[in-house]
Amino acid sequence: MNAHYKDRCYQYQTSYALETQGGDFARVFDFCKEVEHDHRPACYGGLGGYASVRSIQHSVTDVGRAESANMLCALGEDYEARSNCVFGAVATFIRYRGDAQARAFCECLDAELRSVCLETAEEHYKKYATKAPTD
Repeated sequence: MNAHYKDRCYQYQTSYALETQGGDFARVFDFCKEVEHDHRPACYGGLGGYASVRSIQHSVTDVGRAESANMLCALGEDYEARSNCVFGAVATFIRYRGDAQARAFCECLDAELRSVCLETAEEHYKKYATKAPTD
């Protein structure tokens, strides 16, 4: 299988894994830890995307959404897991909630992850700027 498709597969597999694990992000982080090394970032990133979606569905305020997604990504046991989760979460915030929500998410992170988040937000904002919805 082409590596590009394998990454996509692992990225989207997190949705199924969350469903079968009762929405337990910690258990799905463990699942991602066991996939092939080259494809872990895609798996963790997919998990971050779903952390973002879950926070959008369950929180009313931008701050609440940001903190909720942050708490879910913080369940990753190491920097690789957390940083890739943040990457997926901020990319999803940009696509579905816009720049302000993404920045609110980045601002609630610790310094180690904040710079990665802001850089990722900037890259994705440029990519999706014409598609970013208003709140």
